[in-house]
Amino acid sequence: MGEQIKPFNEKASIDDDPDNLSEYIRGLLGISIEDQSKWKDSYEAFNGWKNAVESMDIIVFQTANTNKIDPKEMRGFSISESVLPVIVINSKDQPNGKILL
Repeated sequence: MGEQIKPFNEKASIDDDPDNLSEYIRGLLGISIEDQSKWKDSYEAFNGWKNAVESMDIIVFQTANTNKIDPKEMRGFSISESVLPVIVINSKDQPNGKILL
């Protein structure tokens, strides 16, 4: 399609300070706490996070509505690649369970 794909080279460690890391990720995604507090419900929050993640050339899928996998078995998974990483979310999960961050 002629569009430039941004590589995703961000890294985090279990040893990173959670407060610093969350601030860094919010900066990457361009979502402040003030922006987040304006979302009226979980559906708007999910869409806000999903759109921000997708703007970084990360592909986000939800499983099909015919999905028979209980969220207790699988809430989602990801495929970590530097170009077009993928996040798959269980469509049967509740909206708050689908929120990416």
